[in-house]
Amino acid sequence: MSYAPQTLLDLRWYLKAQMGLSDNELGIVGDSNHTYGYHLGRDRLGTNDYSARLLRDRNGLSNAASASDIGMFPRLVELTAFLVTQASSGGTTMIREIIGPGSDGRAYDWDSQNGWNPSLRSKGDAHEWHCHISWFRDTEFEEKISLFRKFFEGETDMSFEQPDRNVGWATTNRAYTLLANEAESVFQVEGEAGPRHEVNGLKVQLDRIEAKLDKLLAGPVTSFEGAEFIMTGKVTHTS
Repeated sequence: MSYAPQTLLDLRWYLKAQMGLSDNELGIVGDSNHTYGYHLGRDRLGTNDYSARLLRDRNGLSNAASASDIGMFPRLVELTAFLVTQASSGGTTMIREIIGPGSDGRAYDWDSQNGWNPSLRSKGDAHEWHCHISWFRDTEFEEKISLFRKFFEGETDMSFEQPDRNVGWATTNRAYTLLANEAESVFQVEGEAGPRHEVNGLKVQLDRIEAKLDKLLAGPVTSFEGAEFIMTGKVTHTS
């Protein structure tokens, strides 16, 4: 079954906090109206689907969806232009295509396979009020929040070592603030075909995160210190 990979769930979590949009306005897995493209995983793709033709897409093909939608918010046109600039200038190599509103209010398609030249879409196209991002399928386990942090927060020092990339810093911070005894958790493990359902799965993630933080800080840390480190890159010890 097509599923939302953890890195895109992390991104949605971050964007919700920045934009105030709902999960539906930040779509990942396509509904029944989607019959092709990056919103679908391998199990729902037809023969020779355009989202599975390029080498990077074939190499990363799984049942994970590989697209993000961003609904209407006041800076949507500005964000779309920022993403196009980042992708076309080499600021990111994760994006295959962007479809969204231009400064004139019309929808355009910018595609890496067309040199990022804008292609005007029909008037009234739904992308006049939402932006679609197709991520190369081989980026399933690459964190994507840093790109958007440049837009919302400016250049941010991310030089400290990241936790395991299939968890991601946003998941880490969220995990430390959720109930650690959650009855069941669904998460993606790198190298596995699909999401894992495990009782006390959140505790499994926390244990892995704390092990990584222990190595980084040369000593055990509390959950609250771990969250502070993930967000700021440092820990303020009070004892």
